[in-house]
This record gives sequence, C-alpha cells and structure tokens, in this order.
Amino acid sequence: MIPVAGKAQTGPYVPAFTEQGYACFRGVYSASQVETFHAIYERAVADWQFAAGTEDPPDAVGGLLERFPREVFPALTHPVLLGFAEAVMGPFVQLDSAVVNSDPPVTPDQRRQPVMWHRDRFGSVP
Repeated sequence: MIPVAGKAQTGPYVPAFTEQGYACFRGVYSASQVETFHAIYERAVADWQFAAGTEDPPDAVGGLLERFPREVFPALTHPVLLGFAEAVMGPFVQLDSAVVNSDPPVTPDQRRQPVMWHRDRFGSVP
C-alpha cells in the first residue's frame, strides 16, 4: 500500500486550492529529483521530435509513467501529493496520465494575467 500524508501535512494546501484553484507545493521534490525531471523532459521531447520527424517542440508529451517508471512513479505517489488529492477529491483518486507540457516560462509582465487552468479529461459520479 502506498503511504498517504494526513491532514497535518496536507491541510495548508487545501485552503489555497479552494480559494485560488491551485496549490504550490514547495520543497516536495529534492533538487536532484527536479534535475531528473528536467532530464526526462529533454529525453521525452527529443524522442517525440524524432518520431514526428521535426525539430519543433511539442505542446505536450504523454506516456511518461510508462516510459520512465522508476523516475515518475515515486514522484506521482509522493505521500503529500496523494494526501492532498484525497483531501480535495475523496479516497478513490486515480491517475489519468503523466504528461510533460512544453509551455514557456512566464515573463514578469505575464504574472498578473489570469491562468487558464483546465481539465483535459472528465469523469462522472453517479
């Protein structure tokens, strides 16, 4: 069974998510994990470009869990992130996909603009 953090560790994130529509989890991943994510991104983009026969960057690259399970699975099953997901969605959280988006960094003049958050998938609840 994968461990899930309790309310003490996830509690501070829930109000921010409820109020703003997102939560920022600073310090959840170590610097070496972040470096690994950057390397995965570079590999995934290079593979996509090779398969597509182009040098243009993709909007997104999917299938990361299947392609890089040793690196991605521990990141997706972090106890704080799973605890937070259960706190806002209930105890039956399921992974839809692991995708790398190729959005450029936000410039200082864009910081006050609204973020167009969206869901790519949807589910139904009886």
